[in-house]
Amino acid sequence: MELGWQEARQEIIQELEMIAKSVSMPSASFSDVSDQSLRLYVIKKRVVACPLLSWLQSQPSFQRVYWKRPDIDWACAGVGVSFFEHTKDQDKADIFWERVNAVLAAADVKLFFGMSFSKTMPKGEWKGFYAMQALLPRFCVVEEKGAYYFTCHVLVGPGEKIPFEHIRREIEAVVFPQEREGYLPSVIARKDLPYYDEWNKKVSLAAEAVLSGSVDRIMLSRRSTLELSQSVDPCALLAAIGISRKNGALYLFQFSSDLCLLGASHELLYVRKERNIYSEVTVASRPRGASVIEDGLLERELLAVPKERRDRRYASVALLEAFRTLCLSYDPPSDRKVVRSVYEQYLILTLSGKLQPDVREPDILSAMHPTAFAGGFPVEKALSLIDQWEDVERGWFASPVGMIGRECADLVIAEGSCLVEADRVHLFSGACIERGVSSWHAWEKMDTQIKEILDVFAVGKK
Repeated sequence: MELGWQEARQEIIQELEMIAKSVSMPSASFSDVSDQSLRLYVIKKRVVACPLLSWLQSQPSFQRVYWKRPDIDWACAGVGVSFFEHTKDQDKADIFWERVNAVLAAADVKLFFGMSFSKTMPKGEWKGFYAMQALLPRFCVVEEKGAYYFTCHVLVGPGEKIPFEHIRREIEAVVFPQEREGYLPSVIARKDLPYYDEWNKKVSLAAEAVLSGSVDRIMLSRRSTLELSQSVDPCALLAAIGISRKNGALYLFQFSSDLCLLGASHELLYVRKERNIYSEVTVASRPRGASVIEDGLLERELLAVPKERRDRRYASVALLEAFRTLCLSYDPPSDRKVVRSVYEQYLILTLSGKLQPDVREPDILSAMHPTAFAGGFPVEKALSLIDQWEDVERGWFASPVGMIGRECADLVIAEGSCLVEADRVHLFSGACIERGVSSWHAWEKMDTQIKEILDVFAVGKK
């Protein structure tokens, strides 16, 4: 039965109070979540229909997260913090994964997860983002198969009491769903890093590395900073992006009042369901045609042009190498899937397999990130050159973001990324430099990647 929001809130408070009264343990510090006495209470109520991004935009908490992938019938918006874990170095993440796994073992929940492109903590404008982070919101609204659920998570460490009064105040601060203004401010200035002349120099360096055989390809990135007429609400911006990017996963991670990562991605790193794994890698792209016929002609180019055949080979080699390491068995890769957005169409390589019994999330992430198209090929050499040449701090751009659960994971590559900083928005894009690619062609390709977002602001300006 669907409850009204007031009813749902009151029932959760009553249930939580009953649980709190039934637990009479002395207070202690939450120092070892791997202890078997860790308890995670999940109180879930079915509620009336609710527009998730409008609900999220209404909340007073600055700690907000969102996830939606259109080809699965599940979306989640969350506020507040029940559990938060991070590490500053991906190579020193044993304690991070120990705590994450302890929480996942305590209850069937999904954690919002993200990590940086490099193995260490991001710098510069990425303040508040770590090398790896996992978060379980205090409150979630979940849309699943046409039904809506309001959920409260309460994590209690060994020897701890449930902080009932504190959580009651938190839930009473939750705002009922309401339609919010979707206005977006106008763009008053744009600055690219690197600017074109400097980009041309970096492409020349990359082209020399390709010609010498040092690398076959390398992805270089750019940050385009938009100065806005006023601050923009991240939820309103993501909602507008979602209208045009219907085929992509939508994500939002906000951990402070003045900084939020959001975006749309069609690059599915992997989906894990128990021991089954499935991955999609973008291997080539073309612009959209002016008609259905022209779209079809451009699609045939994706399948036939030598460069695209070479790209499919790079992607296939890299993905197969990861699956050989991780899997007991896997199906032959397929490279005939085409996905279209407003301005581009993408050729997708797909691969599925069955994981080895001892493979865990850190093993999968280590084998599959970064991809040959987010970094280059061979990957390690390309990463070394990126570290030397790039002025842009990539942060979480071109990195895995999404959801991780005990029996499942759903992660995309954070391309199409915006880092919202009050009245500034940083747009991240990248282009692969390989034999025959000019600096101007790569620059135009990056412009195409951010055009959907730029056009969203153009609409908002009218």
